[in-house]
Amino acid sequence: MSAPQELGTHPTPGVKMTRAEAGPAPLPGMVWNEEIGDFIPLGQQFAFDRAAREADPAFALAQYDKRREMLLGFVASKLQECEYDKSGYPLKGKMHDYYILPGYDKKTATKQCASKVADLLRLRASSKRVTSATFTADHGSARVAVDLVNADGRPAGSHEAACSTAEAGFRSMGARKKYGARYEGNKEVEPPDYRAAENDIVSRAGKRAFVGAVIVAASLEEVFDIESSTDAAGDRDDGAQATR
Repeated sequence: MSAPQELGTHPTPGVKMTRAEAGPAPLPGMVWNEEIGDFIPLGQQFAFDRAAREADPAFALAQYDKRREMLLGFVASKLQECEYDKSGYPLKGKMHDYYILPGYDKKTATKQCASKVADLLRLRASSKRVTSATFTADHGSARVAVDLVNADGRPAGSHEAACSTAEAGFRSMGARKKYGARYEGNKEVEPPDYRAAENDIVSRAGKRAFVGAVIVAASLEEVFDIESSTDAAGDRDDGAQATR
């Protein structure tokens, strides 16, 4: 006498059962899957249903439109524009989330702006690496790449940006004094040693790369100018006035 057929199993290998042949579910929390022809855990069925929905172009388009509307609404209503002087340039200490420089038609994003967008989209930096660097007494420069991942840990965007002591922000008297220059009155009697600027340069390049990576990950190039947001202009959330 043959052993009785267990519930929820195929009577013949490779042959699907019908729902009527299968009988009741063998365990609580299992549901019938017509394509497989067997009972499967409810969680697995949810995963199958989600995959099927996401594979549907119409569903993907509807989700894209919904996310885009949400993101652009956030940019328009939650991000704060800077305050300007009479000439239309950003005021010191009033940079906020973004600004528009004279002659530009796109916004320049600050680090504060990028942090808010990253928080909204649940993005985080997974890696930050120096891809090249040169530091001597006379000059310092570095390139830094930042990679982002989403809430599931999947790659979401990346960008590489540079910073150099050739920029105006490193050439002022105050900056030169910070890196070791000595003055007698207004005359410089000892030049700075820009090897002391390595941490500042790498940090600024990293901030610029982060801003660029967020703009790329959020597909916000239509709103924010990625070039000005990732060069010296985009650093102005530190309280310095934008270079004219």
